[in-house]
Amino acid sequence: MSEIFVLAFAQAKPGCPEKLEKAFRAAMPPTHAEPGCIKYALQRSQENKNEFVMVEKWSSKEALDNHLKTPHIQALFKQLPDLLAAPIRIQVLDSIREGSPEKLI
Repeated sequence: MSEIFVLAFAQAKPGCPEKLEKAFRAAMPPTHAEPGCIKYALQRSQENKNEFVMVEKWSSKEALDNHLKTPHIQALFKQLPDLLAAPIRIQVLDSIREGSPEKLI
């Protein structure tokens, strides 16, 4: 199976970026323990503190699908409507393997 990459773009409502960050952070430790989770890292824009990007790498589509069904992610999803200015924009990507393997994600 091929690895799956995900970029999830989130825009916090004005006045809510700290609450959104806290909600994302709470989901990180249990996600890191999931089978198939290779990378799961929260990033925040330097230019706009309301913008976040979750960078994810999964061992397979099945691992990603299972992740979305976990209790901690379902709990996160329930919090998001109160914290987001717009729906999360998700991009699922395939890797193009070229160059030095140690430099690739």
